Amino acid sequence: MSGGQGQGWLGEVAAIEASLAGAEQKLAAMRDLAARHTTVHLGVPDFRGAVACIGSEQRNEDAKQQS
Repeated sequence: MSGGQGQGWLGEVAAIEASLAGAEQKLAAMRDLAARHTTVHLGVPDFRGAVACIGSEQRNEDAKQQS
């Protein structure tokens, strides 16, 4: 093996180590983010306004029919 080929392999190893370090950092950041955001609050629909509107329309319809 010539000196140039040995240096090439060392360069490949260094590049792989750098890629591995970057991947480990990314995984750690993803774990931290997942730990901070375990649930998503989607909210609960509020039907009170719709029910009140339907209720008043029904009362108006009932009043018209009684007249």
